[in-house]
Amino acid sequence: MAIISLFIINWLAVEVLNFRGVDSLTHTVVNLSIPYKVIAYEKKGATWEGELNFFVKIYSLDTTRDTFTGEWRRKAIIPSPETAEERHLHILEGFDLYLYPGSYRLEVRLESGEKSSTIRKDFVVPYISSNKLALSDIALSTEINPEGGHEFSYHGIQVIPNPEHAFGLNRPTLYFYFEIYNLKRGDYTIDYAILDGTGSKIRTFAPETSEAIDPNIIQAAGFDIADLSPGEYQLQVRVVQATDTATMSTPFYIITEEKPPTTEEFTSEEKQYYHLIKYVATPEELATYNALPEDKKEEFLKRFWAAKGKNLLHVLIERIKYADANFSVGKKLGRDTDRGKVYIKYGEPDDIERQPSSLTGYPYEKWIYYIQGRKIFIFVDKRGYGDYELVYSNSPDFPSASDWERWIPWDIIEPEMPEH
Repeated sequence: MAIISLFIINWLAVEVLNFRGVDSLTHTVVNLSIPYKVIAYEKKGATWEGELNFFVKIYSLDTTRDTFTGEWRRKAIIPSPETAEERHLHILEGFDLYLYPGSYRLEVRLESGEKSSTIRKDFVVPYISSNKLALSDIALSTEINPEGGHEFSYHGIQVIPNPEHAFGLNRPTLYFYFEIYNLKRGDYTIDYAILDGTGSKIRTFAPETSEAIDPNIIQAAGFDIADLSPGEYQLQVRVVQATDTATMSTPFYIITEEKPPTTEEFTSEEKQYYHLIKYVATPEELATYNALPEDKKEEFLKRFWAAKGKNLLHVLIERIKYADANFSVGKKLGRDTDRGKVYIKYGEPDDIERQPSSLTGYPYEKWIYYIQGRKIFIFVDKRGYGDYELVYSNSPDFPSASDWERWIPWDIIEPEMPEH
């Protein structure tokens, strides 16, 4: 699984987490993990020192104005480059702000000496209900300190972030933190599960039932995952109280420093699809692949699929075939349509609501994925040619259109949305 170690652990990583804020604002936390190689060091005595300059901008994709800009500087000290490489040393940096629900873009530029790195991430800030059972995002952690600390603390609990979502090596415990909102008086139950890369449950845990004394609860825990094989997984949290249910999930990776898995030969069909890694690769992996010269890409693909596993490749192939067979419009292949892209990413929806053309609105399809944390996608046939375009989504992977309110009424969106 060295491919994941190479392309996740040794690259700049960023995560965006959302918690309930005040009024109609969401509390958004941004964490960065910066590998030592990004920084230019000079030897000073027994250690090596470097300075790192941060230039951060967050702007709304729904409006034209900047939402947040910031610049600051940090000093980094390492024992030696060799030790830093051996121990995978990183700098953790974080900041938080309050944002209105909507689609945003984050840009982070890092400068150190003559070195410069940039990472961009589009994300969605959700509206978190003030009266329905709801969950925050799940913050994955390398260490949780119940006594608190000066940095990375939530309500008195220090949660050391893991923006790479990488475990294994010297991280055998999956630590995590999340918040539950709007509980009513009475018992509630938390169910945990670990899913594999295809979304199938591979491990469940005994449900935890407690009495809700307060409407809002914080939860921190950890699971031993030392026996999991290298690969991609999801941690799923489900909270149930009476007839109310809230679900949230987040991906994580098990890595190893063993030699890369032996590459297998690909069949002719696999070779037709194995370069389409954009559907399953992390942003860092995809950026690395796209930057390679053509004569290096095939070796990358062999290592990539050796690490991910051929089962994921076969799932990808079947989903692309289905998308092409069912969502193609004219000369546009189904894989390139909005419905096709969502289908390839998440698979078959748990529920589909279809509304044909009428005098009062455009034809639309509403897809819901309950097991994926109740993700919602609404596609509209704007032109009447059968090409359903994504106009609304609560998934950060597929931001809503800036003018989505033009195409669909409020009352078809779930869960409850904020008032204007």
